Amino acid sequence: MSKRQKASKKPAAEQLAIVPINQVASAEQPGLIPIFAVAFRGGMWWHMDAATSRQLYEASLCTSEGTYTEGHRTYIVDFNANEQRNVANNRRRTVRLMWMGPNEIDPAWTGQIPKS
Repeated sequence: MSKRQKASKKPAAEQLAIVPINQVASAEQPGLIPIFAVAFRGGMWWHMDAATSRQLYEASLCTSEGTYTEGHRTYIVDFNANEQRNVANNRRRTVRLMWMGPNEIDPAWTGQIPKS
C-alpha cells in the first residue's frame, strides 16, 4: 500500500444496502472525486488511487465490467455484483464507490511542527 492509499477503519459489513455500482455511478458529485475501495483484512477498506478509480468509474458508466492492473496482478471489477476478482487466483473481494474531496485523497503535510 502506497502512502497515498490507505485503509479506512469502517467495517466492510457496515454497508447498509448493496446497490450495483453501475446503477449509481452516473450520480456524479460536483467537486468530488470517485474513489473505488476494496474490502481488506480485518473489515477495513483499501482505497484505490485516483487515476485507477477514474478509469473504473468511466468504465462503469458504459459497461458492466472494468479491468485494472496493480503491480503484476490483474483484476476484473464486476460493477453489477460490486466485486473484484483476481484473474490469477480467482480471489474475490467486495468493492464500493465513494465520492471524496481532493483533500481526502492526497493529504499534504504542511511541514509545520508544533512548538513544545
